[in-house]
Amino acid sequence: MEDKIMKRYITLLAFIAALFSCTKAAPVADPEPQEPVIPEPVSNEIIFGVGSDDAKTSLSGTNVLWAEGDTIVVFSNTNTDGVKFKLKEGAGTTSARFTNKIYEKEDPIPVSGSTFYLCYPAGDFSFNGSRFTTKLSSSVSYIERSFGVAANPSFASGNKLDGGNFVMKNLCGLFKVSLKGSIKVSEVDLTFDKNIAGEASFAIPTAGSDPVLEISSGASKTIAMYCDGIQLNKATATDFIFVVPAGSYSHIDLMVCDESGTPTSMSKDLSFQVVRAGITGLSSTLPENGVAGTIEMLTEIPFTDANEEKGREEIKVVSFNVRAQRNEDDVTSEQKWTTRKNAVYDFFTQNQYDIIGTQECEYRQKKNIIDNVSGYGVYGRGSEYGKDDDEEEGYIWNRKYHSQDSGNYIFYRTDKYTLEASGIFWLSDTPSKISKFKSSKHYRTCVWVRLKSKDTGQQFNVFNTHLDNSDDGVRGQQLDVLWAQIQSLNSTGKPMIMMGDMNMTTTNSPLETFRKSGKMFFARNEKNVCFDDAHKSYNCYGEYDGRSNIDHIAYKNFYKIKEFDTDIKTYHSVPYISDHYPIIATLLFN
Repeated sequence: MEDKIMKRYITLLAFIAALFSCTKAAPVADPEPQEPVIPEPVSNEIIFGVGSDDAKTSLSGTNVLWAEGDTIVVFSNTNTDGVKFKLKEGAGTTSARFTNKIYEKEDPIPVSGSTFYLCYPAGDFSFNGSRFTTKLSSSVSYIERSFGVAANPSFASGNKLDGGNFVMKNLCGLFKVSLKGSIKVSEVDLTFDKNIAGEASFAIPTAGSDPVLEISSGASKTIAMYCDGIQLNKATATDFIFVVPAGSYSHIDLMVCDESGTPTSMSKDLSFQVVRAGITGLSSTLPENGVAGTIEMLTEIPFTDANEEKGREEIKVVSFNVRAQRNEDDVTSEQKWTTRKNAVYDFFTQNQYDIIGTQECEYRQKKNIIDNVSGYGVYGRGSEYGKDDDEEEGYIWNRKYHSQDSGNYIFYRTDKYTLEASGIFWLSDTPSKISKFKSSKHYRTCVWVRLKSKDTGQQFNVFNTHLDNSDDGVRGQQLDVLWAQIQSLNSTGKPMIMMGDMNMTTTNSPLETFRKSGKMFFARNEKNVCFDDAHKSYNCYGEYDGRSNIDHIAYKNFYKIKEFDTDIKTYHSVPYISDHYPIIATLLFN
C-alpha cells in the first residue's frame, strides 16, 4: 500500500516538473507589423463643361480658364452648410473635373438634396436657403495678362451632382485698362458711379435665368490694384484687368501712380455696359456715346506720363483755419488776433494763392483781411446765424457791434476768376436752414462757390467746411450730408475741390471710410500718393505734442495733383499765424 502511494507521489512530482519545464521556453517573437486598414475613398465628382467665356480663374487671350488649386463649395436645397470640392483635372482649360474625397470609418455624409448650387471660390460664399452672399475684393494684386486669384466669383446650379455636367457662369465681367507710357506703375485705381467692391448677394435664380448680383450700400466704388513697379512701354500697351460686377455704368475715374506715389488721374462721364462673363474695354477715344460691351481687345485709354504737364491750367488752393478772434482775454499775447493779423495779411500778400478757404473766421477778421489785402474777392457766412454783415439789426451775434459768429469763407483772386454762383448749407437733417444735429456741439456749415477762369473759361466748384469737434459719430453724419449736397450741386461733373478743418485724420475715422470709397482723391493721405512734407497741420501754437493732420483738401475731375505742402513759415516775425498751419495743394485741370 505504501509502495502504491509512493509511486503516485513520484508520478505527480514528474508531472509538476514537466509543467514548469514548459513555462521556461523561449519567448514568442513580436508579430510582423500590419498595414493600417484604410477605407476606400468615396469620390463625388462633378464635371464642368464650360464655354470659352464662362470659366473663371486665369486668362489666356480671351479665354478665362480654370487654375490649379481651385476649390468650389456645393450647397443644396437641403444643405446650407456647403461641402468643399477641389479641382481634380482640367487646370489651364475651360473644362474641369472636381472631386470630394472623404476618408471615414463609415460611409461619408453625402451632399443630399434635389437641387444643387455650385459656387466659386469656396471660401467666399455663404447660403441661407434663399440667398447667396459673397464678397468682391476692393484691393487686388497685379498679375500679368490675368486678374486676382479667386477674384472672379461664379455660380452654377443643377439637379444631378454625382457625375453631373454644370456650366459655371461668372457673376461679373472683366474690365481691361491698357496703358502706354514710360513710367513704372505702382498702383492703378478704378472708380465707378456704382458700388463695385464689398459684400454682394443674389437670390436663387429662376430656371433658365442668370443670377442678379446686388452690391450692399456699404460697399466701395473703387478697386485698387497694387503693382510691383510695372514698367510701361510707349509703343505697346500693358493690360491691367479688373473684375467688375455686370451692369450699366455712366462714369469712370482712373488713377495711376508711379513708383514715387505721384498720381495721374482721368475722369470721364460716358455710358457703357459691363457684360457678365465677357471682357469689357474702352476705345482709345472714349466716345461720349459709350463703348462696346464685349470687345475682345482694348486698344488704349488715353494716358500720359506724370511729367507731361505742359499746357494744363494750374491752380493753387489753400485750406486755413485762422483761429477765431473771440475770447481774446483768455489767451496768451502771441495767440491774440491783434498779434497775428499782420502775419495773416503777409501770408495772403506774399503768396497770392488762387483760392484760400478759411475756417473759424469771424466777420470782423474777414473784414480786416479784405481791407488790408488787395486782389481778392470773398464769399462766406457765419455758421450760427447765417449772416455776413456788421449792421445792427438786433441779432445776438452782432450785439457787440462786430460778428462773433465764426464761419467759413472762400477768398479768390479776382484777376483770375469770376464768381458764377455761391451758397451755404448746414450740416444737419435740414441743410437748407439754420440747424444742427442734436449731438452736434456747434452749428456747422459748408459754403461753396462756382468760379470761372478768365483765361480758359473753365468752371469749377469749391466747397469749404468745418466739421464738429465733438465725436466721430456726429462727424460721420455731417460728412454724409456734406457729400449728398456736393453731389447735388455738382451734378454736371465739373472739377471740384472740398477743403476744410475736418477735426479728424484719414485713419480709423469716418473720413478714412469716405476716402477709401473713392468719392474724391485726397491731396494728403496715408498712402502718400503725392508729395507729402510730413508736417502736421494742427500745431496748437507749439504748446503740446498732440499734433495731427485734421485739415484736408480733396478733389475730383482734375487731371492730377502736382504738389502738396504745409506752410510752416514765419510771417511778420510771428512763429504761429494760427493754431493750424495752412495746407496747399497744386492741381492741374484736365
